[in-house]
Amino acid sequence: MSPGFLDRLEAAVASDSPEAEAHRLLAELPRDGDGTVELRLAAADLETFVRRAAGNARAARARIARQLEVRRATHSISRIRDPALIMDRLAAEARRSLSADLTYIATRTTPGTFTVRHVAGVALTDLVGTSFPSGTGLAAEVARTGRAVQVFDYQSSERFPHGAEADLLARQEGVTSVLAVPAMLPSGLGGIVVAVQRTPTRFSPADVEMALVIAVHAASCLETAALLVEQRERAEDLSRANTELARHSRLLAAEAAWTTRMIGVVADGGGVRDVLATLTEGGRTAALVPAEDGATEVAGPDVAEPAELREIAAAGEPGPVGGRAGSSVLVRRVEAAGRHLGTVVLLSPEPPGDEAEMVVRRALPVLALTLSAHRAAANDRWLERGALLRAALRSGPGDRTSAGLDAEGEYLVLDCRLDRRGSAAPPPVRLAAALPATTSSFDDGDDLVVVCPVADRERAISALRRTEGGADIVIGIDGPVHGTTAELRSAWHAARRTAAGLLALGAAGAIADARELGPLALLLTAAENTDAVAQSRAALRPIERLPARRATDLRDTMLEFLRQNQNMQRSAEALHVHVNTLYQRLASIDQLFGPSWRTPERSLGLRLALEVTKLARDAEPPPNGASSAGRE
Repeated sequence: MSPGFLDRLEAAVASDSPEAEAHRLLAELPRDGDGTVELRLAAADLETFVRRAAGNARAARARIARQLEVRRATHSISRIRDPALIMDRLAAEARRSLSADLTYIATRTTPGTFTVRHVAGVALTDLVGTSFPSGTGLAAEVARTGRAVQVFDYQSSERFPHGAEADLLARQEGVTSVLAVPAMLPSGLGGIVVAVQRTPTRFSPADVEMALVIAVHAASCLETAALLVEQRERAEDLSRANTELARHSRLLAAEAAWTTRMIGVVADGGGVRDVLATLTEGGRTAALVPAEDGATEVAGPDVAEPAELREIAAAGEPGPVGGRAGSSVLVRRVEAAGRHLGTVVLLSPEPPGDEAEMVVRRALPVLALTLSAHRAAANDRWLERGALLRAALRSGPGDRTSAGLDAEGEYLVLDCRLDRRGSAAPPPVRLAAALPATTSSFDDGDDLVVVCPVADRERAISALRRTEGGADIVIGIDGPVHGTTAELRSAWHAARRTAAGLLALGAAGAIADARELGPLALLLTAAENTDAVAQSRAALRPIERLPARRATDLRDTMLEFLRQNQNMQRSAEALHVHVNTLYQRLASIDQLFGPSWRTPERSLGLRLALEVTKLARDAEPPPNGASSAGRE
């Protein structure tokens, strides 16, 4: 017999085709004439062969048993569709097949945290929902290696970094020996299958192999669960999109119907009230609050006070209406060419939804067109009335042209001068459009002349100030006078002189009544008038007597202090001096003029005197041909 026959026979039996390989090997043996084969084997070789054959048989039976176990575990979950229930069954199968005291599956909830989700066996604590960091405990070693890890004594093991949370959990559960197997996903570690023994135990290779099989199934469940969540979210997104599309389609159909109704209202010559009436279906009340003076139009069942509606429109935000806690409010501005024409206020018994938004949206351009047409008609009336007033006030003394006003009524004349050196000044027509209907006005070149009843003085001034850029105009006022041409013409001239003086002094935003200024009106006639300059220097004589440098410092301090409305901090910043320096200079001025110079009665006259003298100094040619930049 050739050497190594038994080894070759063992290899043939263990091959993928054991019967064919064994026949081939036997065919190579020499045979006697009668076909018999004589084998001569050493007893030791035969004993070794038998021992190996028995071991291979046991290993084969173990493999078959493990395969049956895997098949049984796989079969037990084959009919379950819920990933969470599958994971519960896997935890139970792991405990049974590994004969463990406790098994659980922890899944990664955040990049740095594992959370126990599925438990089988007797837990001594409320284990489900417990979280622990992935950087400590046995989980850290599994996450680092991506392989199965087992320890014989958890508390004393140095194979992994111990952490407070993980060690506390192990002590509470009485953990001694642990086997942890990773559940790997394509994106990385998704979870850990853990088997716990509360007595010292070594897990066999078969146990580890079985745990790996269960971990593979657990990873599949985790991936399936993630896909189901993604699918559910996509289905929800699709459902929401379909719902929104259907809602949008309904709104488009409704909007087309409303557009047709609005076109019909315009074609029939309907006004603001007719447009508002289309918004009142479903128990709604619609109102239009004009941006400027005018009546508030209301349509619908709810009787709302105009003052209350104006308050809501001014707030610009929907909210509860006084006395109507159950009402909902929708507020939208009516604009044309960037100009605010009015505000729509919609009162509804129910919260305003998409339909209310839609009908108001369709009504806004129609209302803007209607209001613009009304404004254009009002502008034509203003031009006609203003032309009559202009002709009357510009006529000669012997001309008896009527001003078109009540001869016995009492009026004020306002001359509004616009500083055209900047870009903020509005055109006269915009200022006039903001005025109350009781006023009359006309443009005087780039400026505006307003004649208003005495009772409407504050309303007229407030309307001028509210207009964009109107806060910087200067207004000269004279009156009251009767509505005769002669008295109105005289008052206009006085108001014009006052406004021209204010504008010459650079007093942007100032308002002065010519009859309340008294002798100070002379200072406003012209900044270059020698009488005005002389009177101004006389008023400032205490300062003029000081040395030039000292006089300049105190004069500039006094002027800036009055320009800043006697505000110490702003005055010091404008003068570029310390506040203490300002206090010292003001104390010197008090010594020259007395403390009463700061009172309103004296400060206005001193302010005008300072302004006039400054303009006069600025107008003087530089001495010896020096540049103006070198003065003071």
